[in-house]
Amino acid sequence: MQKFPPHPGRILEEKYLRPRGFTHKDIAAAVGVSRGLISSICAGSRRVTPQLAIELARFFATTPQFWLYSQADYDLAVEEDLNRSSSPATAGTLAVSSLMTKPS
Repeated sequence: MQKFPPHPGRILEEKYLRPRGFTHKDIAAAVGVSRGLISSICAGSRRVTPQLAIELARFFATTPQFWLYSQADYDLAVEEDLNRSSSPATAGTLAVSSLMTKPS
């Protein structure tokens, strides 16, 4: 079983909110989004968008790249895990056959 990098919501919750005593409501108000969005991101069910990355970076004195790279690392791990579960022979055959098909 592959160990996934942490979702950026988990990083937000564990490294930035809890140590500083911030609630989801606090950070939502500070960056101008809904509490529900922050809660969903912290739960790992929503993604950090470029706009939110900018706002989080401003508030926590990080960079937008930190948040976006964290999201990209997580997304890539999830995608690789999904691709591992499909048959490599089938995936390769599908890829080659789609390249060999002439457009009509």
